Amino acid sequence: MILKQNFGRLLSMALVIFALAKIIPTFLSNSQAEDKRPPHFQMRTDDGTVIDSKGIQGPVVLAFWATWCGPCTIELARLNRLIVKGEISKDSVIAISMGEDPALVSQTVKQRGYLFRNLQDVDHSAASAFQVQGTPTVVFLGRDESVAWLTTGLSPLLELRVKHFLL
Repeated sequence: MILKQNFGRLLSMALVIFALAKIIPTFLSNSQAEDKRPPHFQMRTDDGTVIDSKGIQGPVVLAFWATWCGPCTIELARLNRLIVKGEISKDSVIAISMGEDPALVSQTVKQRGYLFRNLQDVDHSAASAFQVQGTPTVVFLGRDESVAWLTTGLSPLLELRVKHFLL
C-alpha cells in the first residue's frame, strides 16, 4: 500500500516536472519578446500580394495559427466572436498562418467564417520575428510597434485581455 502511494506521488511529481520543463522555455522566450520591436518581416494575402510589416498599424492582435491546430480553432473562434458581437473591429485582428498551402488556408478561413484578415507566412519570417515556438501564439502589437504581450497555447483570459488592450 505504501509502495503504491509513493509510486503515485513520484509519478505525479515526474509529470509536473516534465510539464514545467516544456512550458518554462516558451514562457521565458515570450516574456523576453515583450516591450521589444520585432524585426522587419513580410507576409502574403490570399491573392499573393506581399504585405510589409511596416504597414501594420497598432494596436493590433496577431494570431499565429495552423489549419490542423485544435487550440487555434478555439482561440480564433473567440476572436471572431468578439468581432461578431461588435466588441472589437475586424481590422484589429490579423491571423497569420505559417507555411501551409494557401488554398487550404483560404478554404479553412471561409469554412469557419473568420471575419478578420488572414495573412500567410510562407517563409516563416513573421514567426521568426516573434520567435513563435508553437500554435496558437497570440501577440499584442502596440501603437509603438512593440510587443505588449505574447502568449502561446490556450489563454483563458484572452477575450478580456483583447478587449482591454484594444480600448
